[in-house]
Amino acid sequence: MPGGDFQQKFVDDRLRPLDGGRSLADIAAGIVDGLLGPLPDPDCRARAIAVMSAVHADTYRAAVRCLVGFDERANLPAIRVPVLCLAGAHDRNAPAEMMARMAGKIKGAAYHCLPTAGHLAESGGAGRLQCRRSRFSAPHFPNRSGLAEAIHARARPRQNRYRCPDFRSSGIPPARGAMRR
Repeated sequence: MPGGDFQQKFVDDRLRPLDGGRSLADIAAGIVDGLLGPLPDPDCRARAIAVMSAVHADTYRAAVRCLVGFDERANLPAIRVPVLCLAGAHDRNAPAEMMARMAGKIKGAAYHCLPTAGHLAESGGAGRLQCRRSRFSAPHFPNRSGLAEAIHARARPRQNRYRCPDFRSSGIPPARGAMRR
C-alpha cells in the first residue's frame, strides 16, 4: 500500500470493525455520521445509512484501499477546465485546508467552504451547495446544454493509471439492489 503512517491508519480505522466480525450494516451509521456535518438533514442521513448498509464488505474494503493509492497532485496544474473546489468545514476526509491548497494548484480554480457541511455536502445545506454551484457555473457555461460538450472538448484524454479494481470484472459483488451490467 502506498503512503505512510497516515494512509495505514486511514485503512486500519475503517477496516478494523469488519476485521473484528462486524458487518457493514452494523457500522453504517457510524460511517455516515463521520461523513456528515453537525446538522444533517435526517432524511439524507437515513438514505445514506441505507445505501452504506447495502454495500458488500469486499467492495467497501477495495474502495478504502483504493483511496490511499490515489495521488494525482502532480497533474493538478494541467487541468484546463473551470474547476470549483467545494469543501465542507466539517469534512475530515477531504479537509477544507486541503481543498484550498488543491484549488491553489489549479489555474483559475474557485474555492468555497460550506460552513455547515461535512464530506456529504448535500446533507449539510443542499440550498447553499446548489447556490454555490450555480454561481460558479453561470459565467463559464451560460448555455447549460453545452456544459458536457465544453468539458469534453477541453479535457485531455489520458490513460487511467489508478490501481483501483474494475468492480464489474473483479468478482467483487456490487451493493444489493445496484444495477448490474
